[in-house]
Amino acid sequence: MFPKDEALYRGEAVAAVVGEAESVEAIEVADFPIIWEQLPPLSDIDAALAAGARLIHRNRLRIFWCGTCVRGDVETALASAEVVAEASTKRDL
Repeated sequence: MFPKDEALYRGEAVAAVVGEAESVEAIEVADFPIIWEQLPPLSDIDAALAAGARLIHRNRLRIFWCGTCVRGDVETALASAEVVAEASTKRDL
């Protein structure tokens, strides 16, 4: 669920880094392969609808998520899973 080409807002997650804590902490943010370019904001509906306004959701349907949600016994599913990964995230804004 990361943006492919363009983040839509400051603070939007654009990548996940997975590894041993020591390795992840050693990564220099300046060396991370992302190029940031601040774009002019579309601050209201008139600006967004104006002729020539950039599209915020290029090549996207206006559907956030489409799929099937299956419910069941979580503990049984986790116990029978080949791999279980756990993580937590923190976002400083």
